[in-house]
Amino acid sequence: LWGYPRGVGSIDGKHFRFHAPRNSGSSFFNFKGYFSFVLLALVDGAYRILLLDIGGKGRNSDSGLFRSSPMRKFLERSVENFPRGGDLGGHGYVDYHVLADGGFAQTVWMQRPFRQAEAAQDISKAHFNECFSSARRIVESVFGIICSRFRIFQRPLIGTEEHCTLIVSAALVLHNLLVDRIPSRQLLVRYTPTIEHGLREPVSRAQGRVEAQEQRMRLVEYFARRDGLK
Repeated sequence: LWGYPRGVGSIDGKHFRFHAPRNSGSSFFNFKGYFSFVLLALVDGAYRILLLDIGGKGRNSDSGLFRSSPMRKFLERSVENFPRGGDLGGHGYVDYHVLADGGFAQTVWMQRPFRQAEAAQDISKAHFNECFSSARRIVESVFGIICSRFRIFQRPLIGTEEHCTLIVSAALVLHNLLVDRIPSRQLLVRYTPTIEHGLREPVSRAQGRVEAQEQRMRLVEYFARRDGLK
């Protein structure tokens, strides 16, 4: 996955603006101050959307929606179908895994970056975060490409919740079809992504499982050695 070993894809959430349904109260009102529903998507290194869950209420965090999402249950059942992991450059065993932001729970099949305060105290961890974020950014690029390619998303959608989610679903299907016809690098040139910065949920303080943390440290050692920090 874009120079990141053992990555099977990158996951993130995208808020789509729409006119909230009647009597919906504040359930669709997100912390950026507008009404939205959420797309959770897992994207591969070729800009294809592999898995999606659409329709979550905007007031909920991406990680909160993921915890109750059929996508999470599907991934948990499918881990055994991931490519087999192995030793990573002499630094120990590393499983194939999904890349997520700091709000998601850390497991051996889903890794996240170090907290900013922790990375600031260790140059190797900070370097890992840079490599991790560079690879994970592909999902944000896909969201930006979709919004640039389909101009309807540059303004709030109008219609029922079901109608609006169908519009997004159709755009995602078309995106995957077009990705197979246009090389990835041409996509970035033709549809310059407008990536949203700032629409990020607070980082979770929950500690990941010990084995997941140990696996992440093996990745830290790998990147530090590969890029000449050690």
